[in-house]
Order: sequence, then C-alpha cells, then structure tokens
Amino acid sequence: SQKPGKPPPPPVPAGFPWCRCDKRTYGAPFFINESVEVMESAADTNYTMTVEQKPCANWQSACCSTDLWKVSFNIPEVCKSSVTGVFINFNQTRSPQFEYMPESDQWLYKVTSIGLSKADAIGATITIQLSKTGACPTLDTFLAQKSYSIFSRHNKCCATFTDWPALQPSGQAPSPPPPPPPPP
Repeated sequence: SQKPGKPPPPPVPAGFPWCRCDKRTYGAPFFINESVEVMESAADTNYTMTVEQKPCANWQSACCSTDLWKVSFNIPEVCKSSVTGVFINFNQTRSPQFEYMPESDQWLYKVTSIGLSKADAIGATITIQLSKTGACPTLDTFLAQKSYSIFSRHNKCCATFTDWPALQPSGQAPSPPPPPPPPP
C-alpha cells in the first residue's frame, strides 16, 4: 500500500520491452544478424546467431559505446517449455529466464549477464537450443513476435528491433529424403 504523500510509481512504458530505456536502434553499435547456423541432434536443435557491428548514426550518443549485457526476446507464452539451453560463445549460461509482462499480456525470454564489452560483443554468438518436441521447436515459432532488444549493463540503452525478418538458416543441411515404402 502507498504511504500518505508518496506519489504512485510512473506507469510502465507501452511497447516491447516495457521498460524505461533508450529503444532507438540508430544509436546502437550492434545488432543480431538474421542469418542463423542450425545444428540438429536427435532431441534438440541449436540456433546460433551472431552479434554484428553497425554504424551509429549518432556517435555522440552514450548508447553508441555501450556494452552487451542482456538480450530480451518477445515470445509466445507456449514457448517457455521449449528452451533446453542457451549458450554465449558456445559456453552454456545460466538457466533461461522468462518474465511475464502483465501490462501487455506478453512474455519475455531473457539471456542475462552476458557481460561483453563493445569490442568483445562484435562477433559474439548467441545459441538458443530448442526441444524438437516442445510447443515451439523452431526458431521461427519461438521468435514469432519478431522482436528483440539488446541491453547495456545498466539498462539505459535497449536498442529494440521489431519486425525482424524471417530468420535465414545458413549452413543447414537439407533434410534426407523419406525412406522408401516397405515392399508389399
């Protein structure tokens, strides 16, 4: 309950990622390339994305020299159980973190405590491992909202990319043809 004389907290800003931060992409030094490396095992599929450098349109912006601390993806609720692992530069990170945003009735999938400097973030990889039997077995279903944000250490910068193009698999071997039918 509110103490007398204390104003209520300001409302959460509208729109993904539902926090107070600089969402502009022109001041961000990097983005996640849409080309994805795909590696399948019997139970899971690994989707590896690369962080790439981009020119800052406003080089005087504090966000232009930011580090890479966290990435948030806007995901469908049914996808929460599909993640079996997440890796930064092929090293497994902590358990996935999901957060419900009641203001928007949306879910966030967060890859936190990445902790890479601007120089180290360029070329870094983020791998999301999805269960083949989960509700969202492919990256396109997992990232159906097509939105992600790249956060700085103190959450002041959160370059937010929406309408992310369809993810393009690169290096994915074609599926083998189905086996021939058994003889009669």
